[in-house]
Amino acid sequence: MRCELSRPVCRSLAPPLLARCLCAAFATGTLLMSAGQAVAQFPAVYPLRLAQKPAPRADAFATEQQEREDRLKSEGFVQRVLRDGQTNHRYVVYLPPGYTPHRKWPVLLYLHGASERGTDGLRPLNNGLAPMIRARPNGIPFIAIFPQSTDRSSRILQGWAAESEHADRALAILDDVSRDYAVDPERVILTGWSMGGHGVWSLAAKHPDRFAALVPVAAGGEPEVAARVKDLPVWAFHGRLDRAVPAVTGRKMVEAHQAAGGSSRFTEVRSEGHAVWRYAYGTDAVLRWMQNPRSMAVNQVTLPESERVPLEPVVDSIFRPAVEIPGAVTLHLGQRALRAASLAIPGMIPEKYLHGELDSVSEFTQIEKRAVSLRFAEITWAGSLSRVVIRPAAGNRITVQLAIQDTHVRIGTAFVAGGGQTATAGPIDISIGERKPVWITVVVEPAVEQRRLKFRVIDTQLALTPQNFTISPPQRVAVQGGLITQQQVSSALVRGLEQRRDQFSARIRESMPAIVERMEQQLEIPRLTNAARTIWPIPVYQPLLRSWPEEILADEKGITIVCGLTAASLDPDRGPATPKLLERLAPPAEQLPRGDDLEIGLAPGVLAPMSQLLLDAGISRIHVGDIPGQPLREFLDKEALGEAIPWLKTQPAETELWAELQLTGVPAMSVAGLDRKQAADAPRDGDAADEEPQLAMLRARAPGLSIHTQYRRPGEKEWSPLGTFGFRVARNVDASVLRPGFSSRQLKLEWNGPLEVNAVAEMAGNAGADGVQIDRLSEMFRTGIQRWAGTTPFVSLAVPAVDFGDSRQALAGISWTDPLILLRFESPGIKIVNRSRNVLKYETRRPVSSQWDGPYELKPREFHEFPVGSPLVYRQVGVPVAAEWTLGAGTMYEYRSYGNSPPGLYQVPEPTVVSGPAEEEAPPSSQRNAEE
Repeated sequence: MRCELSRPVCRSLAPPLLARCLCAAFATGTLLMSAGQAVAQFPAVYPLRLAQKPAPRADAFATEQQEREDRLKSEGFVQRVLRDGQTNHRYVVYLPPGYTPHRKWPVLLYLHGASERGTDGLRPLNNGLAPMIRARPNGIPFIAIFPQSTDRSSRILQGWAAESEHADRALAILDDVSRDYAVDPERVILTGWSMGGHGVWSLAAKHPDRFAALVPVAAGGEPEVAARVKDLPVWAFHGRLDRAVPAVTGRKMVEAHQAAGGSSRFTEVRSEGHAVWRYAYGTDAVLRWMQNPRSMAVNQVTLPESERVPLEPVVDSIFRPAVEIPGAVTLHLGQRALRAASLAIPGMIPEKYLHGELDSVSEFTQIEKRAVSLRFAEITWAGSLSRVVIRPAAGNRITVQLAIQDTHVRIGTAFVAGGGQTATAGPIDISIGERKPVWITVVVEPAVEQRRLKFRVIDTQLALTPQNFTISPPQRVAVQGGLITQQQVSSALVRGLEQRRDQFSARIRESMPAIVERMEQQLEIPRLTNAARTIWPIPVYQPLLRSWPEEILADEKGITIVCGLTAASLDPDRGPATPKLLERLAPPAEQLPRGDDLEIGLAPGVLAPMSQLLLDAGISRIHVGDIPGQPLREFLDKEALGEAIPWLKTQPAETELWAELQLTGVPAMSVAGLDRKQAADAPRDGDAADEEPQLAMLRARAPGLSIHTQYRRPGEKEWSPLGTFGFRVARNVDASVLRPGFSSRQLKLEWNGPLEVNAVAEMAGNAGADGVQIDRLSEMFRTGIQRWAGTTPFVSLAVPAVDFGDSRQALAGISWTDPLILLRFESPGIKIVNRSRNVLKYETRRPVSSQWDGPYELKPREFHEFPVGSPLVYRQVGVPVAAEWTLGAGTMYEYRSYGNSPPGLYQVPEPTVVSGPAEEEAPPSSQRNAEE
């Protein structure tokens, strides 16, 4: 008797798990790309927004505009127009899911920041409230209104001032929405970010009866204004790392409000800068309070230790390519980092991909030389990936080895029919890797084609042996016709499947190129979601960037990718037809330093073309009164400026001055050298007290800064030109990596050495007749810039770890190799401290291993540290019931008692929020719940 099973059976029974496993393994490239989350924190470049698709060419401009408008409609954002005489003003209204006019809805009136000014009606959706709405699957239970300020040349801090036409228009838009939608006038919350946050205080002070509560975010104002809204509850948010609007300005407003008898709260978020709206609008407790702010005192709301929603802009600004910068960013994954990533891959495959159903298979074959038809139905499969090994090698090759284990295919029913006889059998079980893992080895050659990563399959190896590929006889067989027996049918089916073991192997090998191709379609360079801080002091109108791979190299040192950046025009209506292509900044991949860890290289040279976009758009300016702390205030002081311009002393005492700082030349930053001196003021805890921070010295130059001044005598309406003062500035900057806590990492920039200033003056009319004191102007500007830098570091940034599954890499060092600044990431480790009076005995193991290491003994007041980048499973030894807990990489734990409980292991949190007087620090969370 003979049973031949043709290839369609083999094709269908090759478990789809293999495709999922291989895609996950190759997704190691995503680790390289997701490192951009840390790149985005580096302050030498503008904010990077890397696309999930290749950077578009200019001809895609119109299509992208239509696509974003269509997406708005599907997400509840309604575009509307307010007709004001002969002028139309565009704005957007968000309607919550389930909106009905049969009930009254609370309202959020949102005032945007300075960079969202314009006339398109859509820019206000780029930052702040709208991204938070989109990030939530169920939206928010509010009607949200997004007016837009149209004046891009006015003073930033007065953009939403109560006396401005834009503030009046915002209220007119609120009225317009109230006429057409079911608005609850008793629950209108006024909120805004940055420029809009300043407007919250100003507009509410003029119209306190229009609002139920205020939520200013990253904002300050005049403290005397706060007393006018003492009857309104206020919850203000600020980021401790905010350089655009220092946190002290927001705190003073809340203190003034409280002094007037108001109910208010100030929440300062340690880990955030100017984009603190991510916390303010992304925290559930805040949203719940805003639904009924008068029902609960603001200080009674319990805030989570840390709660953040992954956010993306609702609508990206139209991306019209203006300039392309090859070799702007480099990413290297060394052998040590690859090993850490490989450990994480098995746990990255979602449970839903580890089992499934297959379509039925029909074919013709022969049994005892009789032609019969076969149909395999009710086919299911389930499996697991136990291990992955990724090995780059010389010759631009990457070897990926996958261990498939405990994978089972079940054929629910096999139907046999032909020659006047029929039979049914089943279920039939096929086991792969039950006794020992099945290893699949795929060798690929990486390349970049049309700005996409490609992997060409060079070789595939797979051997299914009787030890790792077994078939169980069908559990039942029913025969009708009498020509063949149940045993014959059972034996024929099993023997036929066993004889096709090599066909199974061949079909899996043949499927590898198609699987890799599908993987390539998913492997895109993701967004760098965190906003970068820049050395350029103007905190608005920062260009959008998208990246694209241009070179990839694999060798025995690891995998290296060189990426280019495409920058969008700041004014898409005036963007070039073809983007300008610049010279490549980074050297070829083989000339880059390549260590064992994850390394990210940034070319400071990107600052120049990014700044040129600001110059081309004519918006690279800021009123000196809008600079935080007004460090250049002497240029607005008639008496002080009169020391440098004697003519001013002859003018009336009430003469007003207008001064605007403008960028007129392209600034640059270059590597000046490496300085390994000890930083005496480095804020390190005892864990890092013996570490010497690495310092890289940079050279910052601004060859074109100017202050344009005007004056206005009493009774005059128009301003008259006074003079333009040009300055060339240079100074050294030290960049260092600090560890303020076990888990956290900071990148710190601070000035080093004197500020070099050269000045020239060009006066208007008779203002320079008596002689301008250039040295005095230089000293005023030098003093102002130094005051701007202040006694604090230039900037201190919290750099998040790079996560790949449950594997983690944390910032470890900074160095340079011309022309790149290199950030190095390494495994952050796990630390266990014994704070009890007892000796702690415990064991650990890898999550993918069943073998325990140890036991270890940890004496009181001592600690153990494991230099790992992946989790460890922990269990205590010598206790009646040894529970197993998973300890995350980059975290610290204490063995101690909490309250009256017996000693246990607790995770030590690093606080997110600086608590006010009414907020108490939450108790540390027990590691027993860490896996939930």
